[in-house]
Amino acid sequence: MLGREKIENYLKTIYRLRSSGSRVKGVSLAAELNVSRPTVCVALRELRDSGYVISYDDGSVSLTKKGIAEARDIEDRFNFLTDMLTFLNVDETVAAKDACRLEHNLSDESYKALRQFFGAEMTQKA
Repeated sequence: MLGREKIENYLKTIYRLRSSGSRVKGVSLAAELNVSRPTVCVALRELRDSGYVISYDDGSVSLTKKGIAEARDIEDRFNFLTDMLTFLNVDETVAAKDACRLEHNLSDESYKALRQFFGAEMTQKA
C-alpha cells in the first residue's frame, strides 16, 4: 500500500505531465519519478482502486475529478510553501526542496494558519 506522500507525488506528477496535452503513460511516470515500470503499475492500480485515475487500453492514465481536485490541492500547497519560504529569503532551490517535504507532512490546521498569516504578509510586501 502506498503512503500518503507517494500517492501525492504520483498525483502531482500525473497532473503536471497531463498539462503537456498528451495522455500520461506509465513509462513517463517511471522516468519522472525515477522508479521501475512494475512499481508504477502497482501504484497506478492502487490509485485506480482509490478513484484517483482512469486507465485506458493504450496504457495511458488520466486523473478523475477526485484526482484532479487532490492534485490541484497538492500543487497549490507546494506553490504556497515555496513562495512563503522565498518570501523569508530562503534560496529558491532550497525553498522548493523544503516545500516538497513540508507539503506532505504539514497538518491542514497549520497549513491554513500559515496561509492566512503569510498570505496577508506576502500581499502587503508585493
